[in-house]
Amino acid sequence: MLISITDFASNRGHDRDTVNAYIRNHPEIQKETVKKGKSRYIDTETKAYQLLDKKYPLPKPVEVIEDTEARRQLVEAQQLIIRLQQQLVEAAPKIAWAEQNQQMIDHITSENESLKVENSKLREINEDTIETLKILYREKSQFDQKEKMWLEVKAQYNKDLDIAEKGLVERREKIESLQQQLAAEQSKSWWDRLLGR
Repeated sequence: MLISITDFASNRGHDRDTVNAYIRNHPEIQKETVKKGKSRYIDTETKAYQLLDKKYPLPKPVEVIEDTEARRQLVEAQQLIIRLQQQLVEAAPKIAWAEQNQQMIDHITSENESLKVENSKLREINEDTIETLKILYREKSQFDQKEKMWLEVKAQYNKDLDIAEKGLVERREKIESLQQQLAAEQSKSWWDRLLGR
């Protein structure tokens, strides 16, 4: 039975060109091959085929040995995977909730940092404002003291003015009285004046 070198190489897991190169290097094999079109064939009943088969044997079939221990471990592993998948399904909402919480924590942390920066700026402004208020308070205290002194001086001035006005009224009254006495004396005759009447 004829088989193509391509099929021969493919069945044995080798590259066709590698098998063809081997055939070209071994004339005893090459002379028993037949070329049809572009493909080369070899008869499976020839000695050349046996030599080629010896060089490139068919892969040995895998012997399947049932391993009950491995099967038991596989079943246990599958059961464990099922349990883990169930736990994962049960944990999925918790994981989503935790991720959402983490996002909220990140957002709150970010907001907190922003507030710290704003608070720091406000603290600087407040410190400047407090310093300005202290200066204004000192100036107001000084003004209040000056105003108090001025009010005291004004009160003393008003008191002195009242005393002066009162004295002026008394002097005017005395002047009027003296003028009336002078007019009365002037209206007296010389003789009455001499006698003191």
